[in-house]
Amino acid sequence: MALEPVPAPPPLVVVVHDDPGTADSLRHAVETAAGWQAVVADPGPAGLAAALAAGPSVALVDCAALANLPAGCPTPLIAVGDDDRPAHVRAALAAGARSLLAWPDGVADLPGELARVAGGQPRPD
Repeated sequence: MALEPVPAPPPLVVVVHDDPGTADSLRHAVETAAGWQAVVADPGPAGLAAALAAGPSVALVDCAALANLPAGCPTPLIAVGDDDRPAHVRAALAAGARSLLAWPDGVADLPGELARVAGGQPRPD
């Protein structure tokens, strides 16, 4: 009897946002628009560290929670904030985020950004 190959599970995304409604919206968008798995983590240092220990492909992190990232975080980051707010841009750059996703305006960009950041592809200019 031939065995059917087991499909690989979709990539995992950790979603971190201080607003539970926004976190749930991001989780839903990751699962429906991108077809990836998503878990919502507590934005505090302990919750964030525990979620990142699972080895997600990408973390979507609210700009306010970027300061709670563990030192030397190897997970590729997409900051979630407002690209018109200099403080959000500075926080994203300081944390080493590979992208800043405006929410909810950037929902259409989410699948492409997840694939690009998880794959390590350079951002097109």
